[in-house]
Amino acid sequence: RANIYAGAENDFTGGSSRTVKAVSEDDQQKLLELASEKVISEIDSKVKDQDPNLSSVVIGQLSYSKKEFSKEVGDEASTVELDLTGQVKVLLYSTAEIINQLSSQLIPKTNPGMDLLPDQISIAILAPKENEDAETYKTQANIKGLLIPVIDQDRYISQLKGKSVNKLKNILETIPGYESTKIIIKPNVPFLSNYIPLNKNRVSLEITTLR
Repeated sequence: RANIYAGAENDFTGGSSRTVKAVSEDDQQKLLELASEKVISEIDSKVKDQDPNLSSVVIGQLSYSKKEFSKEVGDEASTVELDLTGQVKVLLYSTAEIINQLSSQLIPKTNPGMDLLPDQISIAILAPKENEDAETYKTQANIKGLLIPVIDQDRYISQLKGKSVNKLKNILETIPGYESTKIIIKPNVPFLSNYIPLNKNRVSLEITTLR
């Protein structure tokens, strides 16, 4: 439930040759639509304040128990306010859980060895529809993202410890989408830095793939 007061930003339609502004039904309807959009936006904002991973999508239409305009149709006025009280059903969903299900269930079957690039994912939930039991809803999610190879650095380092850096690079080049590698060995000792240390904690990889 939300109470909202709003003012029309644009001049009202209607009027006379004396350029007196009069409130029209269209003005009231536009204000109602603006207020409704603000209510929905505030709901989603409050949900995200509680949990950044949660989002909301409206189910059906807003139901108003109170809808009072400060000016009636035909009244002369430069502004009009709306006192609005209403209710709306919303579906809450976790973006993190959707991504987790994709990464653990779907992608391994359809694109093994790949995973979603975290900062390149967009999720759009279509308007939910009520099932026959009138208690549950069904919807559809449209998800867009970029797939990149899953790189197990420890496995590569363990397999090639003591071997030359060039040999490791040659193997990494076989990774789909591979672009470049930066190998960091500590301490950086001349000659010894040309080989992968036996202690895997002394070496790290920065692998860049095509996105």
